[in-house]
Amino acid sequence: MRENQIVGRHRKKRCRTTDSNHALPIAPNLLQQSFACEAPNTVWIADTSYLPTVEGFLYFAAMKDLCTRKIVGWSMSKTIDA
Repeated sequence: MRENQIVGRHRKKRCRTTDSNHALPIAPNLLQQSFACEAPNTVWIADTSYLPTVEGFLYFAAMKDLCTRKIVGWSMSKTIDA
């Protein structure tokens, strides 16, 4: 392989963001799929995700006001626990 400049394929590094196998309490679903709101700052929603980069994964989280549909806060980190 070295003589012919052939290299093996590397397996892509997978990111693990969810551990569903735990005994920790689960937060209640307060919205019950009802996404209507009366006034700003009464209902916020949040989500986390990640992007693969050359240097590794970039994790980000955002919070959005459901009434105004504006982002009220966000954060990025190299680790998921930050």
